[in-house]
Amino acid sequence: MRLDDYRCLQCGRIFEALLEGSDKASCPSCASAQTVRELSAFKIGGASRELGGCASGGCDSRDSDGGCANGMCGL
Repeated sequence: MRLDDYRCLQCGRIFEALLEGSDKASCPSCASAQTVRELSAFKIGGASRELGGCASGGCDSRDSDGGCANGMCGL
């Protein structure tokens, strides 16, 4: 089983669905089967990397070149 984020092409709602194998996600709002899988923030490293990392001044571990010394924020 896998838990993924989906967007309904009919009504635009974004929702999570726990699916097994080749099951298709249906929108919980309008019951449409016209859905697409979305990348979740969790799967791409989380919003905290962008919102609280070196780029926003939230990182205390900059190296001598001004980049992120711990490699967590992508600088």
